[in-house]
Amino acid sequence: HGSRFGPSHLNPPPATSAMTAGPLVSVEFDVACTVEQGEQVVVTGGDPLIGSWTPEKSKVVLRPDASGSRWTGAANLEPETTLLFKFVVLGENSSRWEEEIENRKLSTVRAPVRYCATFNQVGKVDQLRVRSRSRGAPRVTVPTVTAAGAVEGEVAARAQDNGFNAEVDRDAQAVSQAMKKRAQLQQALASGDAGVKKVDEEAARALALARGAREQLAAHRTNLRSLTTEIEAAAAARSDRAAEQRAAAKCLEEEL
Repeated sequence: HGSRFGPSHLNPPPATSAMTAGPLVSVEFDVACTVEQGEQVVVTGGDPLIGSWTPEKSKVVLRPDASGSRWTGAANLEPETTLLFKFVVLGENSSRWEEEIENRKLSTVRAPVRYCATFNQVGKVDQLRVRSRSRGAPRVTVPTVTAAGAVEGEVAARAQDNGFNAEVDRDAQAVSQAMKKRAQLQQALASGDAGVKKVDEEAARALALARGAREQLAAHRTNLRSLTTEIEAAAAARSDRAAEQRAAAKCLEEEL
């Protein structure tokens, strides 16, 4: 796409703030935006570098990728400052502002920052791993800021500290140990559940045996009562026969 800002395939150097009291920090802007032929995306806001809310004067002019759907550009800004801004689509005779959202806010830090967004929408904060350009410098993790707001300066400053990686490693080890303890606890609970289940099964078997023994005892008692009745009946019959025999013997004696 060509435009009144020049050929889109050029990659101009990052715009630099006029106030250079010390080392500047690189801020990369990355916005998803659909434009018409001849339109261009710029960053405008309160800083003179970005036009003091006059988009036509902004020095941060974004360039499209091959698809024309993402626009990127960079600026060198003072660290530890807050930038209020918006993305604006400029045409030949018109402009489109982000009217659906509040002013975007970016707090620069002492590390490169990448701001990712979608035109006229807000998003979330994610992370970007960036390697310092100086040879031998440690790899640090710096935040990528989206339209949700700025990341506090001390977060990225802490990311530059050489001891930060060691602290992250300690935190990771602590999390790993906590996960192992959790797994051990879950295993112990599972073993405890298995033990309780085994005890329940043994108790159920003992109860079944007790019920069977009680039923057998009841049957024995019934058989004992029946046997006692039979013995008593047999004894009564024998007593009756003995009485009859005695009566017959007495009658025989009298006849003799």
